Amino acid sequence: TNGNPKMAYLTFRGEVIKRPKNIFDVYSNLQGGLGFDVSLINYGNVYYGSIDTVEFSAYNFSNDSIKITSLQGLPAHIEVFSNKTMIAPGDTVKFMAIYN
Repeated sequence: TNGNPKMAYLTFRGEVIKRPKNIFDVYSNLQGGLGFDVSLINYGNVYYGSIDTVEFSAYNFSNDSIKITSLQGLPAHIEVFSNKTMIAPGDTVKFMAIYN
C-alpha cells in the first residue's frame, strides 16, 4: 500500500466451537462402498535402495460384505497388503502400502 501507516493489523477474537467427528468425516474419500481415511499415499523422501511403508484404513459403508480379491493398476514397485480379505458392513480394514 502507499498509505500511512504502511503496516496494518487485523485481529480476530472469538471462541472455536469444536464439532465432534463422525465416521463420514474420518473416512471421507469414498471409492464404491469403501470410505478411505486418505485420498493419496505420500511416502515423503524415498532414497535409492530403501523401503518405505504407509498405513491407511477403510470403512465399509455398503450394506453388503466386500471381498478383496486383488488390487489392480499398481506400479511394480508398490505392494499393498490388508489385514483381512472380507470386510463386513460397518467394519474397517487396515492396509499397508510398501514402496520397494
